[in-house]
Amino acid sequence: MIKRKSDRELAEEKSGRVMAAVVKYAAYFRANIHRFVEEYLGIELKLFQKILLYAMDHNDASYYIASRGQGKSFLVALYAVSRCILYPHTQCVVCSYTYKQG
Repeated sequence: MIKRKSDRELAEEKSGRVMAAVVKYAAYFRANIHRFVEEYLGIELKLFQKILLYAMDHNDASYYIASRGQGKSFLVALYAVSRCILYPHTQCVVCSYTYKQG
């Protein structure tokens, strides 16, 4: 005799499968934040930007000294947004020398 699963058991089984997939993808994208930006956010990055995002995520401190027009602010903002998405309850503070710049 075949025992049928109840609606509750089916819902719990489906929820378990979904959560397993979420854990798998979250772990993958947390380890590869540059891939998260490209695949999930849909922003195409240059090689040096991928390297910088990876370095920002895997080191306590990172420094990027560049000339004007290299997208320093954009890259830092992109990292902050990605970090806030991948790690819920992350706090981000924006500060600048002047109010208008912030």
